Amino acid sequence: MEFAEPVADPKELAATLLEHREDEHWLLLGYPSVVSERHLWAAWLALSQRARDGQMVSRGIDGEFLRLLAGTHQMRTAFERAGVRAGDRRAWLVRLPEEEEEIGGLPSSDINGMAERADRLFGWLGGELLPERPLPTEEGIMRLGIDADGLDFDQWEDVCLGHIAVADLSG
Repeated sequence: MEFAEPVADPKELAATLLEHREDEHWLLLGYPSVVSERHLWAAWLALSQRARDGQMVSRGIDGEFLRLLAGTHQMRTAFERAGVRAGDRRAWLVRLPEEEEEIGGLPSSDINGMAERADRLFGWLGGELLPERPLPTEEGIMRLGIDADGLDFDQWEDVCLGHIAVADLSG
């Protein structure tokens, strides 16, 4: 999503989301911090496993997802790396799917219903939909705390996937 104005106060923006979202499955991510759809799915799969095993660090699935995406054990660092920052003009409004056991553990979704809920949230958050897919950027890699020096562009996504895997090993 793109905001009408650059974000002045990320905590106020988060409070608005918390007030108007239906549940903890909706969250905002810093725009450059998402490098691909595989990056999002890998974080979701790791979240699902930790939730099933009772091994989440965060109290909520939204915070745990942010933490895993950021590749850290520390919530403060997770918000710095993968959250929305002051001055950001864009963010990702994400709806984490619910795991549906009756269909083999794969998520199902009501796309039209989600689009309507997302549209309402865009209004509350002061933004509008940008029909884009995430791509790795140097800014995103650096924001996630990854040293990309010497890495080829085509390695960035794989490094970000590994970053999720070591989230509980890092400080």
